[in-house]
Amino acid sequence: MNGVVEITHPCAIACGNDRSHDARRQRAWQTRLYIIADEPAASFFVAGTISYPESSLNTKVPIHPSPTSTAPTSLAGKVTLQIETAPQHASDSIALALNNQTNQVIHFSDHLTECTVVVLQVQLQSPAGSATWQAIAPCRLETPTRLLSLAQGQTLTIALLPPGGQWTPGLYRALLTYFTTGADHRLQTIFSPSFQIGS
Repeated sequence: MNGVVEITHPCAIACGNDRSHDARRQRAWQTRLYIIADEPAASFFVAGTISYPESSLNTKVPIHPSPTSTAPTSLAGKVTLQIETAPQHASDSIALALNNQTNQVIHFSDHLTECTVVVLQVQLQSPAGSATWQAIAPCRLETPTRLLSLAQGQTLTIALLPPGGQWTPGLYRALLTYFTTGADHRLQTIFSPSFQIGS
């Protein structure tokens, strides 16, 4: 809870060095207390007047809530990474579509495969018969990595060119890691469907 308590009274704790009855009547003091607490859903402004009559202590503190702040929105919908165009020939480019179907802006970095925002992987077969995914075509530019954003309901198209002018035959997939600034702000990784290039 974030707020301010404003206290106006004739004599706050002591009226200087003069504690006489007349001094208490003549002096006016104003004190503001800032209250800070961990209350994500709401905050309040409290204004009050505390008066000190001769025979009793009368406290009047009207409380007026400020507009309630909005709690972080939970993520709804999904983010997808789809293949728009798969290469028909070894020299063709790949087109991917990043689609933000959520209710929040998503954020992701570049400087990945061919300095784009995705990592392209090819599946390798080991002599033992197990398969592993290996990233290809890392970014060689000596530039700072940027943080990019995609608004809700928007689509970003990513084009990838074959390294060295030719794709190596094999099974490919792309991945992207993103986060939101809402309630679900943890990193999440999505994958495209896998696709075959060559035989």
